[in-house]
Order: sequence, then structure tokens, then C-alpha cells
Amino acid sequence: MKLSLPLSKNSGVSILGYLAIVLPLAIYFIAVFHYAVNIPFWDEFDAALDWLLKFNEAGIGDKARLLIRQHGEHRIFSYYAMVLINYLMMGEINFRFMTIAGNLAIIILIILLYYFLPAEKRNMLFFIPVVLLLTPPMGHITDMSLMTMNGVVQYVLIMASLWFLNKSQHRFFILAVILAIAATFSFGSGLFVFIAGYIILFLEKPMRRNKIAVWSLFAVISVLSYFSNYVLITQGKPGFYDVDRSIGSLMFFAAFFANNFFPFFGKQLLPVILLGCFILLFCLWLVISRWKCIKMHPVTLGLMFFIVSVAAVISFSRIGIGIEVATADRYRLITALFLALMYILVLQCFPEINKWVMVAIMLGSLLFYAGRTMYGFHKLEKHKTLLTEGMKTYYETKTCPKTLFPDESRGTWILDESVANNIYRLNEP
Repeated sequence: MKLSLPLSKNSGVSILGYLAIVLPLAIYFIAVFHYAVNIPFWDEFDAALDWLLKFNEAGIGDKARLLIRQHGEHRIFSYYAMVLINYLMMGEINFRFMTIAGNLAIIILIILLYYFLPAEKRNMLFFIPVVLLLTPPMGHITDMSLMTMNGVVQYVLIMASLWFLNKSQHRFFILAVILAIAATFSFGSGLFVFIAGYIILFLEKPMRRNKIAVWSLFAVISVLSYFSNYVLITQGKPGFYDVDRSIGSLMFFAAFFANNFFPFFGKQLLPVILLGCFILLFCLWLVISRWKCIKMHPVTLGLMFFIVSVAAVISFSRIGIGIEVATADRYRLITALFLALMYILVLQCFPEINKWVMVAIMLGSLLFYAGRTMYGFHKLEKHKTLLTEGMKTYYETKTCPKTLFPDESRGTWILDESVANNIYRLNEP
């Protein structure tokens, strides 16, 4: 059975199909515009305000180094670039502006995913579940400039890099390399784009050894540059420290892939871990049983491998904080992207889908979207209240509360200096 969506202006199905795409996007950006505020939160104190104070005082050589300066565990070039662009455009840092600008990348992400659909299924009806997976408002991703730039924007860079890498023309290969380097220095996980790229290169027919050699050269250069003068930061003991932590890391890994289901289980970890195991086992079965088809879609496979690689590293590096970290809001988008890619892989490898299966997928997607959207608005409202109350405290007492930045004295100094140097405008709450 082949489902299709009529595109006639008189078609009610067509109108409903487009509404099912446009309405979730509209709701998402309503949330962005409502909950994005010009108030820094935690890492934004150091990565935006303090960084710009240092940048303005630095010489030309130091300015270049500051653009790839390590922040925490990562190098965040794309965010530093956005801070600088924002400052040059407006004469000050505006976190609301950067959050809105970064979230525009979700549109590019969705457009790129549309072209992952098989040609015969490239219509709005089949695409609805993908949009519903990616557009519920998400804490930190929707309302925090740093996580938006280093989340949504980085995924666009990685997806575009692998997309161009799969093309045969030399100009596209050059673009793929440039985007891969940009992704690498936009967040630590971007390093895995080069590993994911090998899936595309080794599945390419005929295999081009020169292309693999050049890709490898830039991969080595990027990795060496990334870790040059790198300061290792650990959060708790890593997962391989002992048997218990190794088992905990595996549980973390499973829970990570069911991250978006966490609110539906009353925030209980065990069902999330079990569901994550099911998702991973289904994905493994899909790859093994349909390998002849799947190897014809290397970009989809490469992106899924990228996400699995990121999840593995996070699981072993963050287990010291606790398994519950796997359910953090900041991982909502990447895990939703994995589910979207898995759905696209099913469409790619099962040309005939029973109409009742599609009806079940549509209904499940709508219910899942509704639940995640309600939860997302709840979390965003709480976070906006925390930010506004925190800034009100600073405005009244000239002391930065721990709700905005964990080190009160340093947070207060950064805000005071930023206001005094006219890089941040303190608006009355």
C-alpha cells in the first residue's frame, strides 16, 4: 500500500497535513518567544559575559585563541561566534536574541530530515511523526542560548557535513570537511562526526581511497588541535572505574535513549531503562535484518552511529553524577532525533507499510507530542520564574543568587563588570 498526500488546494487531507507540520512549529516558536529572556544562566556567565570581557581586552592573537578557548569539557566556537556577532550587531549581549536566533536552526534541521525520506514517501503525511518528535518545547534547548547554539546548531552542522560527504562532487567534499571541523569546535561531541563519516566513505561504491585519506588527515588535525593544551575535567569517577560503575554506565546508556519518555513514567528510572533497552534492541534488529537496504542509506546510518557514540561517551563520563542525568532536559533533542532517524530507516527499508500501522504511528506520535509539550511548557515556566526572580534579587541586593550562578561572589563580579563595561544591559524586573 502506498500512502500519498494530495497537494490540491481543495484537498482537506492536504490542508490537515500541512497544519500538522506548521502548527507544532508555530507552538514551538511561541514557546521560544515567550520563555526566552535576556538573563544569563550558569554557563552563560563564563561563556558569554566573562568571555566577552576578556575578548575586548585581548590583543589580536589572543582574540583568535579565545574563539576556540576551552569551556568546561568543550570548545564552543559556534557559541563564542554568536556572542561576538550579537555584540557587534547590538553593542551589547542579549541572551533572548541569541536564543531565538539559535532556535531558528530547528527549521533547517527539519528541512534536512525531510530529504532523508525515501522519494516515494516524501510527502507531508509520512513526515508528520518526524516534526512531532522534534518540536515539543524542551527545557534549556528552547530557552537557553548556550544549549541552543551547541545543541540545535551543532546537529545541523553534523547532518549537513554527512549529507555533503555522501555526494560525489569535490566541492561538496570540501564543504563536508569545513562543516565537520566547525562541528568539532562547536561542542566536544562534534569529534564523532569524523568517525560517523567513515561509515559513509566505506559504504561508498566504488570506495575512494584518496577521499578517505584526506578525511582522515583532517580528522587527525582536528583531534590534535582540539586537545592541544586541553585540561581534562571529570565529573565523578568514570564508568570503567569498577564493575558497579560499568553496569551503571550500561543502565545510563539505555535510559539515555528513552529520555523523552521519562515524564510519562512518573520519573521512575527502571521503566525508562527497560524501554531504552527495547529501543536499542529494535534498532540492532533493524540493522541486522535489513542490512542490504540500510547500507544504501549511509547518511541515516552515520547519524545514528554518531548519536550512539555520543551516548556511549556520556554514559561512561557522567555516571559518577548518577543515572538520572541520562534523563536531563539537555538530551531531549538528540534522543528525539535518534527516534526520528529510526522511523525514517523503517520507511526506507519497509516499502509496503500497512495502513493501520501508519494510523497507529500517527496517533501515537500525536499523544506523545501532546504529553511532551505539556511537560515542556511546565518546565519552561518554572525556569523562567527562577530566572526572573534571580535577576530581581540581583537588582535589589546587588548580589547574584546561586539560582543564576553557583558561585555568588564570582557571579556578582561578572554581572557588575558586564554592566559597568556596557556589554550587558540590566533591565528592571
